[in-house]
Amino acid sequence: MINLKISQEGSLVEIIENGISRWRKVNTRDLIQALNESIGVPKKQEKVISPMLPLGTIGYTPTIGVRQYDLWLYQPAKSIDLLYESRSFKKAGIPAAVYKFTVNNGVLTSTDMWAIIEKPYPSAELYHYPIFNVGNSHLCIGSNRINISEPCDFGRVPDMIAMMPSTHAYPSRNRSGLERDSLYKELQGKKIPNKWLTPANKR
Repeated sequence: MINLKISQEGSLVEIIENGISRWRKVNTRDLIQALNESIGVPKKQEKVISPMLPLGTIGYTPTIGVRQYDLWLYQPAKSIDLLYESRSFKKAGIPAAVYKFTVNNGVLTSTDMWAIIEKPYPSAELYHYPIFNVGNSHLCIGSNRINISEPCDFGRVPDMIAMMPSTHAYPSRNRSGLERDSLYKELQGKKIPNKWLTPANKR
């Protein structure tokens, strides 16, 4: 047999086994929740309020209990002044990008980056990003430290990345047959052809 005594100050549960009574103190809130669940009363859903997100956000995943989250961002194809070593290449066409940023305690700790041809639907194929300092999908930003106060700060991060020096543009990351200066010269004043992109085997 089980008997209950419920009050605001605390609740007691009496359990009688083989004629021996034992009382246990329990948390009233937990007890009421357990009773509600047992009779089919739906559990109250707590709302998670999203912070202000930058234009182009396609995903936001906070880690509950810590100051960490992932933010997925889409940026359309555009032209930039691209820096390679000490040389600048004007209005070089770069492909549309999907970024995955990871923030921990207000600091950008990891950036992954892919090229994309279609709109960023879940089924859209991703490609290796052919320029910048991207290996597989990870973008190396060297010793640069990027502080992120709020997720909306990511609206400026793609432009910051574009100002960083690019690497050799290895042939494994594009199908043009070009790399380094020859590739960047070819991209000046034009869009990068889709056929140059190398699939990353990721969706």
